[in-house]
Amino acid sequence: MSSGSSVEDQPVSIGAGEGYLRDYYEHLAEEDARAYPEELLAARAAMHRHTAANRFPGSASITISDEADRSVVYIVTDDMPFLVDSVNAELVRQNAPIHLVMHPLFVVTRNRESGELVKVSRVPSHLGISSGDTAAMPNLSHLIAQGDNASHMESWIAVEIDRVDDAKRAALTEGIGRVLADVRAAVEDWPKMRNRALQIAEGLDKLADAAQIAELRQAQELLRWLDDGNFTFLGYREYDLKNESGEDVLEPREESGLGLLRGGADTPHQIQHLTETGRKKAREKRALVITKANSRSTVHRSAYLDYIGVKSFDAAGNVNGERRFIGLFATTAYAGSVRDIPVVREKVAAVLNDAGFPPDSHSGKDLLGILETYPRDELFQIEIPDLAAIATGIQRLQERRRTRLFLRPDIYGRFMSALVYLPRDRYTTNVRLRIEQELRETFDAVSIDYEARMTESALARLFFRIRLPKNADVSNVNSDDLEKRLVRAARSWSEGIAEVLRARADGAGGLRDDGAKELASVWAEAFPASYRVDYEVEDALEDIARFEKYGAVAERAGEAIKEQPGVHVYLPDGAGATLEEDARVKLYMLEPKSLSQILPYFHNLGLEVLDERPFEIETADHRDFFLYDLGLKYPAGVDPLKTGQLLADSFGAAVSGAVESDSFDRLVLREGMHWRQVVVLRAYAKYMRQMGNTNSYGFLADTLLANPDVNRGLSALFEARFDPALGEDARRIRQDEVLAGLDAAIEQVATLDADRVLRTFKNLIQATLRTNYYQNKAHLSFKLDPSDIEGLPFPTPMFEIWVYSPRVEGVHLRFGKVARGGLRWSDRREDFRTEILGLVKAQTVKNAVIVPTGAKGGFYAKQLPDPASDRTAWMAEGIESYKTFIRGLLDVTDNLVTTPEGEQLVPPVAVVRHDDDDSYLVVAADKGTASFSDIANGLAAEYGFWLGDAFASGGSVGYDHKAMGITARGAWESVKRHFSELDLDTQSEPFTVVGVGDMSGDVFGNGMLLSKHIRLLAAFDHRHIFLDPTPDEAVSFAERRRLFELPRSSWDDYNKALISEGGGVFARQSKSIPVSDQVRSALGLPDGTTKLSPPELLRAILLAPADLLYNGGIGTYVKASTETHSEVGDKANDSIRVDGRDLRVKVVGEGGNLGMTQRGRIEAALQGVILNTDAIDNSAGVDCSDHEVNIKIFVDRMVAAGKLDPAERSEFLASMTDEVGRLVLEDNIDQNILLLNDRMRVSEWSPSYERLMDWLEKSADLKRDLEALPTTATLRERLEQGQGLTSPELSVLAAYAKIELASALRDSDLSEDPWFRATLRNYFPQQLRDRFDADLDTHPLRREIIATVVANDMINMGGITFAFRAMEETSASEAAVAKAFVALRDVYELDIMVGELNELPASFPTEHWSTVHLDIRRLLDRAVRWVLSQSNASRPIAETVAEFKPLMDPMRARLLDYLRGEDRARVAEWLEKARGWELPEDLAHRWAELFESFVLLDIAKIVHVSPEPVENIAHVYYTVFNRFHADSLLERITKLPRRDRWQALARAALRDDLYSTVSDMTTAVLEATSAEMPAEERLEAWEGQNVEQLDRARSMFDEVNALEADDMASLSVALRLLRSIVRR
Repeated sequence: MSSGSSVEDQPVSIGAGEGYLRDYYEHLAEEDARAYPEELLAARAAMHRHTAANRFPGSASITISDEADRSVVYIVTDDMPFLVDSVNAELVRQNAPIHLVMHPLFVVTRNRESGELVKVSRVPSHLGISSGDTAAMPNLSHLIAQGDNASHMESWIAVEIDRVDDAKRAALTEGIGRVLADVRAAVEDWPKMRNRALQIAEGLDKLADAAQIAELRQAQELLRWLDDGNFTFLGYREYDLKNESGEDVLEPREESGLGLLRGGADTPHQIQHLTETGRKKAREKRALVITKANSRSTVHRSAYLDYIGVKSFDAAGNVNGERRFIGLFATTAYAGSVRDIPVVREKVAAVLNDAGFPPDSHSGKDLLGILETYPRDELFQIEIPDLAAIATGIQRLQERRRTRLFLRPDIYGRFMSALVYLPRDRYTTNVRLRIEQELRETFDAVSIDYEARMTESALARLFFRIRLPKNADVSNVNSDDLEKRLVRAARSWSEGIAEVLRARADGAGGLRDDGAKELASVWAEAFPASYRVDYEVEDALEDIARFEKYGAVAERAGEAIKEQPGVHVYLPDGAGATLEEDARVKLYMLEPKSLSQILPYFHNLGLEVLDERPFEIETADHRDFFLYDLGLKYPAGVDPLKTGQLLADSFGAAVSGAVESDSFDRLVLREGMHWRQVVVLRAYAKYMRQMGNTNSYGFLADTLLANPDVNRGLSALFEARFDPALGEDARRIRQDEVLAGLDAAIEQVATLDADRVLRTFKNLIQATLRTNYYQNKAHLSFKLDPSDIEGLPFPTPMFEIWVYSPRVEGVHLRFGKVARGGLRWSDRREDFRTEILGLVKAQTVKNAVIVPTGAKGGFYAKQLPDPASDRTAWMAEGIESYKTFIRGLLDVTDNLVTTPEGEQLVPPVAVVRHDDDDSYLVVAADKGTASFSDIANGLAAEYGFWLGDAFASGGSVGYDHKAMGITARGAWESVKRHFSELDLDTQSEPFTVVGVGDMSGDVFGNGMLLSKHIRLLAAFDHRHIFLDPTPDEAVSFAERRRLFELPRSSWDDYNKALISEGGGVFARQSKSIPVSDQVRSALGLPDGTTKLSPPELLRAILLAPADLLYNGGIGTYVKASTETHSEVGDKANDSIRVDGRDLRVKVVGEGGNLGMTQRGRIEAALQGVILNTDAIDNSAGVDCSDHEVNIKIFVDRMVAAGKLDPAERSEFLASMTDEVGRLVLEDNIDQNILLLNDRMRVSEWSPSYERLMDWLEKSADLKRDLEALPTTATLRERLEQGQGLTSPELSVLAAYAKIELASALRDSDLSEDPWFRATLRNYFPQQLRDRFDADLDTHPLRREIIATVVANDMINMGGITFAFRAMEETSASEAAVAKAFVALRDVYELDIMVGELNELPASFPTEHWSTVHLDIRRLLDRAVRWVLSQSNASRPIAETVAEFKPLMDPMRARLLDYLRGEDRARVAEWLEKARGWELPEDLAHRWAELFESFVLLDIAKIVHVSPEPVENIAHVYYTVFNRFHADSLLERITKLPRRDRWQALARAALRDDLYSTVSDMTTAVLEATSAEMPAEERLEAWEGQNVEQLDRARSMFDEVNALEADDMASLSVALRLLRSIVRR
């Protein structure tokens, strides 16, 4: 220990804690001191002091104290030499690793009687005293105590080791105690042993017959030389040589032992039996015996003891005993020249003399050099002939690079010495270990000690001392063969590799010779030195073979390869027993991986990596390979070799990216599952997280691991359901077997949480309809039936496809077999299904206008690079994730293939289907995927999918929404209709606008060019804020057009000179933005506002008192005051979002999606803002896409049939662009008319809305809260305040009504009616009809198209509740109502009326316009109910039309001629009103006569049963109608309440009774009177025949008329009395 302390030399009292600590740690290295807390160091010093508290001289105190993760051995003993060395050696012998040694020397004062510690004094460092230096005591006289106390130098030793248990503590205490006793014995007897050596040397002069005894002089010289500091004497004993029973034995002489050979009273009297060689040597008249003892020293150093025996002789000169010294040669014995050491120098001289070389010659000096460096222990023991032979053999080696072995057995058969020379550059630890192993196996060694010597020589020398087993026979050892084996062990890598490869090439089935040479040349020097240290050449050959197998051949040939590492599990010697590791694994990689990348894979597999050896290998042809050798600890019960292939496959998949590595990997080894089987469970677990399962992902893995029977059952269930190799019968039987076992296993699960998790796994597998698992792709797809999945959040799609891979996860939700919607690139990893579920309902509402119902997909890309550093790579990874997602969808989707025999459905390969045929899969662009349609269509082509580029609309061959401006144009129809309610024509009158978006965008850019009278006050996007407080309409329009036509633009490109005073363009990143007086006025800001932060300004824009808020951007900017920002789910816009109740605009146009929450819209509408929903306003985009898909489906069939040249296809599609736009906009117009008309009577019709919502809740999965529809109680509260459902609510209700109606019509036989051939054709552009009219009926979606068109027509014209009420009041089916509607629309030519209405100028008052529409609805209501009550529902539409239209058309043309009295006056009044409104004359007549024309149905019915002419019948009918004031009665019936279904039914029944009574009375008049009479006379004649009954009826009617208010009862009685006249 260093003694660099600057502390003053002074005694420190035991009580002075600080001084004691300073002295105790005086020589602690600074870096060691920093490594330990001061408190710990203080505690250790105190513990050592406690150990020293009581001790008597001659004894040792030993304590082993435990700390947190260490133990410390504390020793207090008398100061002696060799203490620390000896203690450390014992600790090493007992495998107790040493971390820190403290060894302060103290002068200690103790009470003589009790041994109690009195004082501890530091030995002054300037004295330079070392342990055991008793000669220094006089220098410490000032520290020596007097009187009752005594002072001594003591050694205090503290050794920090690994923490030990009780058994190890006892063993260490016993061992250290024994060693300290040995040190004490050796030190105490050292002077006696030295003295005995000198006495023996002198005594040898007095021997009788000394000349006959060899080596006397050498013995004397050797003993004196040993005493001269060249030998550490550790023990001495004398023996007598006796013959007992004919055997020479050595018997110890009593009391002769010293040091380690002292022997106490308790030591047994042991006679030493000699070996055969020993017996021969014992009687030899040679004074000296020099050898190695067969035991190791416990003192100083743990080496075999040197044994020096000096024989004793009797008077006759015969051997009669032995004086034996044991100890260790001192370092001086090894450092001095061989010519100065007794015994050795004589041997050296003899060898030099025998060699005959002159001393000064080269050879003489060379031989002397060999002897000087010869192992010194050997020189003492070796015989001269052996030494001569070996030395000359070494000399003959010269500097030749070869390996030689020289063996020498110990004369007593206990040791074998082996001297090995080998080329120095071949020497490594591994080579030495290989040589050692050869020697160990050859001699069955008990132990081997070695010594290595390196000089500037070309050869290295290794000396091995081999301890032989007792009675070992080494005579059969062939040293030449052993040397050959050592040559192999020491060969160079290049030699070894070439040699082994040649040997393999010569063997049967081996490499060709040229192949062996090639490999040898490539790999000979490839392995680094660190590898060569640890492995054999044979190991290298195995590694070479694996590298070549795992890709080296392909790489050298220049082939494109994917990293697929090789994995080899092997068991090293002692694995799991003497070694901590259970096995080792070698990884063969073609690309480097850091250990931090590799180790997690093994951790996830449940393996503990104990050590790692990484190697980089470069071959001669400059290829790099990477080898990692890891020591592994396996979970209990896992067989490393049996699971080796599973480990290899799993690691290879993980490192190549084919699989995610996580806690599920533990199933691979523990359960013996292939990694692909684990992927199935992992994919389901990931889906469970998207379901909203609250258990952590780790818990799901732990649960499977903890329930192996269930885990195996789940895998078996999946295989039973989906393995294509199973036949249907076998599959059913297997499923039943597996389910029985699985259910039983789940019943045994102990905890509820685990039970739920495992049942969910089972539920998901059973709800899976299809999977691509057996297609063996890098991604996994499950097609699910959500209705079978328990706990799935509402709403429930019809189908769901879950796609999982390490790269991407995605979900596709479909609400019907024919469904469409966009695919969104989501940024919500944990809950993107929740995001998509929220969107898909909006999509379903939006899709009410098109053929497919709603669908939506979303994917989350999991391996995206940072877009800030490399946006190109970010986009590329996103595209690849999108492609994987698309492939996953197509993998489990049926295909339609056109063959000469016709169209054939082809299921996907290797997919077991548990559902019906399902081939319709259409996708679209969405957030993040706007430009991906061509990519999706490319994949459809790759799969040969039947939809071709109709798979994803909006591709390069299709209808460009931005170029068409279709989405904005559709939204603008809503804007125009909203403003018409304010009597403002947007196309001719100026109006102010604030907006979200910029002119480069499709929806905003196109929208802001749809009127030249827009005054755009302010707008913003994610980059800039545009302010133009008093814009010039024409100038600003032109500038907006310029920006729109630029390839790319932003508001910053706007010509600032054209902006009105006070305006400007500002960056959203600005700290603050100045607010001019003009801007303050335009935005309605408080006085004094001079600047705002960007978020404040954006809020001001949204809340500006403009006429229109137009959203063409991305984001949600308006919510309800009852909603939180987190509920909105658009964190980026939290700072600028406003509440719907605070909007100050008059109208909102939603060109963009999700600009407002539904509750935000409702809140705004309740405050008087006019708006629909985004689903209504921007539905033109989805409508256009659907038309594109359906057109392409048909056109591609024409191409396939050879009826359209493929080269003509693109041009033909493009030719229909304008016509597609017209068809789409008609839907937008119709939907706005629907909503406007329903709003006009929203309070009055509230009961029917309530009943419709109730019905939809029961039959169509409507959830009012989810759709933000009011409860009945809330709606009635509104009604009390004069408010009913708002337009946003009506929008949702309309969509549900259409969806439910279309679904029912699609499932009926409606489309089979030939009438709908025209309906199908009217759906398509004129160009398609003209060219392919004859083929249109083959369209595969014919049924769906017809159902969608009819459902939309019925709701748009008849009203939201029209179909529902018709079914409610007649109990007819949807199809029957639809047929009646279609027939009557044609009979009454209602399309003509609606068309004329829609052509009226925007300035036409909305109130008048809506009045006409609503009257059309009333006619439809009554006429449809009439037809349903009169005719067969299955009757073809054409028959119904043929029955009525030919009769009714002429009657309608002459209606005024037939009307009488009040009825005629009323119609004339209405006609004048229509003319006053400036309705076109034809439309005016149609409207004025609308209600009167309803009865033409009754008249037409009478015509079919009466022989009289139509004119007669019509005249009589209208005469009766007028005479009995039927119209007045109808008005009174209409005013009756209809708060519930029964009131509505009763009211309808009254109305039907009235019409029926008039019809019956007409028939009665016709039958009872002459056809020649005028109608009035005929009625009077009939009345004369029924005077009594008519008088009663008139009397009753007078009473009813006298009532203050009509009620159901009074009107019923009056009608019954009237009916009784004709139904007696």
